Amino acid sequence: MTTSQPVRLPKEGEYVRMYGRLIAIEDVTPKDIILDYIFETTEARIEGWINGKLVKNFGVFNNFYGEGTCVDHAVKHARELMKEYGESNLEFVVIEITKRVRMRPDPSERANLYAKEFRAMHSLQCGSRWNLPDEKEEVVWRSSQAIERTQ
Repeated sequence: MTTSQPVRLPKEGEYVRMYGRLIAIEDVTPKDIILDYIFETTEARIEGWINGKLVKNFGVFNNFYGEGTCVDHAVKHARELMKEYGESNLEFVVIEITKRVRMRPDPSERANLYAKEFRAMHSLQCGSRWNLPDEKEEVVWRSSQAIERTQ
């Protein structure tokens, strides 16, 4: 996207591609004002289970194609794996991982490579998860349930 408008910082509630949805901005320093931008993002991991136990990881998908696309792409890939493996005891499971991370605006004021209207951000080398909730994992799709629905 090309635009003649200068790049800007996101506002709370806006989704920034490859960073996630901005959920908060915090002033974290007592002297100079330094703002941490807290983003919430999701990933989807495909796992192979036998009798409810992890046997193999088949990859992690991010939201490169837009907010929420990680789960759709992971489920599509898991369905392809089901066909590839055929009849087996292996159950494919898609797990959505939701996490929050602190970032700060890039001092150069350059544009975000993936969302040109927003300023680039960088992750803190240390403390990017400080005072944030633990990441949350939730099973959102299982091959055993997909098979039951088609029968």
